[in-house]
Amino acid sequence: MSGAPTDASGLAVSVVMPVNNEVDNLAPLIAEIEAALAGGGPFEPTAPRRSSPS
Repeated sequence: MSGAPTDASGLAVSVVMPVNNEVDNLAPLIAEIEAALAGGGPFEPTAPRRSSPS
């Protein structure tokens, strides 16, 4: 991702992972994302809670 555009905070990528009852899976998922984006510059993992349909 060399040369990727960044925002004012210096982030090149924001990874959004909608979750619902996934606490046990977040650490392994973030580790995989870190490995995949290694050397690509700073990134921001975001895990908003997904609303379940009523």
